[in-house]
Amino acid sequence: MGVIAAPQYSDSSTTAVLVQGMHASGTSLLSCVISLLTQARPGNAADADDDPFPHLIQSGAIAGLNRRVLQELGASWSKPCLLFLRGKGAVESAPLIREAIRERYLHSAVGILRSGATDIRPTMVEDPGICPLRDLWDAALRELGYSARVVHIFRNPLEVAALLKERHGLLQSAALQLWVHHNLAGLTAPGQHDPLVVPYAEVVNPESGLDSRLATYLNVPAPALSEQDLQTEWKRLIEPVIHGTSIPDHVIGRSPLVPSLVKRLYILLTEWEAHNSEQRKAALTDLAASFEDQSLFAGNVVAVTLPEQPKPSAKFGSAGADARRKVLIHYHLFKNAGTSVDAILRRNFGDRWINTEFPPRSQVDHQEAIRSFLRDNPHLAAMSSHTLMLPVPRIEGIEIFPILFVRHPLDRLKSAYEFERKQDAMTVGTQLAKGNDFAGYIRARLAIPGDRACRDFQVCRLAMAVPATEGSERDRALAAVERLPFVGLVEAFAASAELLQQLVQPMFPEFRSFDVRANVTAARRDNLAERLDDIREELGETCFDMVMAANEADMALYERVQAIFLQGSREASSPRLNVG
Repeated sequence: MGVIAAPQYSDSSTTAVLVQGMHASGTSLLSCVISLLTQARPGNAADADDDPFPHLIQSGAIAGLNRRVLQELGASWSKPCLLFLRGKGAVESAPLIREAIRERYLHSAVGILRSGATDIRPTMVEDPGICPLRDLWDAALRELGYSARVVHIFRNPLEVAALLKERHGLLQSAALQLWVHHNLAGLTAPGQHDPLVVPYAEVVNPESGLDSRLATYLNVPAPALSEQDLQTEWKRLIEPVIHGTSIPDHVIGRSPLVPSLVKRLYILLTEWEAHNSEQRKAALTDLAASFEDQSLFAGNVVAVTLPEQPKPSAKFGSAGADARRKVLIHYHLFKNAGTSVDAILRRNFGDRWINTEFPPRSQVDHQEAIRSFLRDNPHLAAMSSHTLMLPVPRIEGIEIFPILFVRHPLDRLKSAYEFERKQDAMTVGTQLAKGNDFAGYIRARLAIPGDRACRDFQVCRLAMAVPATEGSERDRALAAVERLPFVGLVEAFAASAELLQQLVQPMFPEFRSFDVRANVTAARRDNLAERLDDIREELGETCFDMVMAANEADMALYERVQAIFLQGSREASSPRLNVG
């Protein structure tokens, strides 16, 4: 998960904090700790627009762009490999590949950072995928006038391998190669200054002295919290993870299954403070050369075909005499087939589509924020966002087409629960999902005042499209279905995709939709009725009745959208009289 945060600092407003490290090594947790050290008050979720850290902006855009860059290069986050151009060696290819990545994706990276930043500076950027793409994010920060201070977290490689096997099924050998690849890539990036290297063990130990090290390196003032409150909040953060996999360091040195390259790099990281800058650079250079040799010998290489720069095309211009700019906005409701919709938009628009996030409405006027974002990114034809709220903005010279999908609320909740159990993030939902069965998760979330994740979530979001003066939240959500040009149905995705194509083609004549289901939970029944029977049995009658009552308005919304698609299906299958 990518994170952009905006803590209070005493030094220059052009300083940015970049938190990096290997997957499953605690980058998100470290970001929360840094945020805790600089927040104005202890975090307590108050309402739907708030979260435990009000100045934290949760953003999947950073992670999404990182995955997209690797995918388009023919690589993957889970497969460590050397990238090279045909006819050139890896060393000769590296600067050319970095330059091509900057040219193609810098605009998107800058747009993501700009949309996530707030008036409280400097910003903090975090995602494990930054390590192999540090040059891109360094360039994006420079473009916005920031200078970066890097905090690099590392974790016992056997613990990381165990977690990656549990979460993604990676073999230990592949996970250890990935551990070396990410740590080396993050620490040997061009123009790299000495980062602060932080062991994961210090992050999960509030008494390690890490707070003092961070304060000195980042030049932050003393925490606004008292020492006692700081310890209490820190312990609350780490409570969900301190009981996880723990492997003593000496096991690494003794194990014949751990390659010597892993052992050497781990020793360097654990003894980082004992070496000066030149010694660290020499050791990293030697380790990088060894990793390159081993990768070449093992055949872990990918011949890169550099993506071509997108060329202007009339097919994504104006339609007819209407010369207004056209933009599709996908309001990505969590676990409502949003990843599949994003795949459609990406295939149609390529680099002219972006996934980006916005601060809570308590911090930023979303209507003004989206106006500024679209004006600052004139090349965009489509965008997606989990956090951008309705109503659809009115912008002079720009025609906006909104895209939303509705889903059966219980099926959505089950999917959300399964997703959050697997997710490597420090969110309230993830912590509750990992610590409870489905029924316990539902009860815990419904007990949180103001938490809408399990209580008429879709109605809450759609009602924002209609002025509050026009009735109850339920009435406004149902009115939104009638007024919005498109509301799709997850359970009728193929029909929804076909309708979306028909509606969008007057704006973009070459737009093609298709039935694709991305990020679908595996091993689930295809039939909705059977899934709902399974959910009832899993929750038990008491909990099932409780969650149904909490989502009564969402059910009404779902049934309304379902009725529209059923009616459309009947009309499409009815014989038509040819009058002519």
